[in-house]
Amino acid sequence: MDVNEHRDGKLQLSFELDEARDLAKDVAENMEDMPGALLDLANLLQSAYYEAKDEFRQPPHPWAPGTRHPHSV
Repeated sequence: MDVNEHRDGKLQLSFELDEARDLAKDVAENMEDMPGALLDLANLLQSAYYEAKDEFRQPPHPWAPGTRHPHSV
């Protein structure tokens, strides 16, 4: 994790994907002892992790007339 402080006093946190997932998991496992802001951060990290790992991409114009579709099984 990298922590950078901006001139206006705000902090910027940067995580590797695995670090973010692990931190979110640790916070969730101990949520009864955590403040609300940390729970919000864990939720954001988990959402970002899922978004980064989502490799599905809708093909361009899948429903345009004349588009060929694979047969259903």
